[in-house]
Amino acid sequence: MSQYSKEELKFVLQALLPLCIIGGLATFLISNSGGFPWFTLLGTAIGLSIIILSWVGRKYSIFAASLIIGAATFTPLYNWSTIF
Repeated sequence: MSQYSKEELKFVLQALLPLCIIGGLATFLISNSGGFPWFTLLGTAIGLSIIILSWVGRKYSIFAASLIIGAATFTPLYNWSTIF
C-alpha cells in the first residue's frame, strides 16, 4: 500500500468514525430517555471536539469537525417529530 493510499484511508476514517460514535450515542440516548436529549448530544460533541483539539492540535481537526457536523445532523433527524 502506498503512502498516498494510507493518508487517504486515514482521512476517510477520521471522517466516518465520528459519525458512528455520534450515531451510537444518539441511539443510546433515545433508548434510555423518554424524549431525545439534544442538548446532551450537542454538548458531548462540542466538548469532545474541544478536548481533542486541545490535546493533539490541528492534526485531528477533521475528526473534531466531523463530530460537530454529525451531531448537528443527527439532532434534527432524531427530533423531527418534535420540531414539526
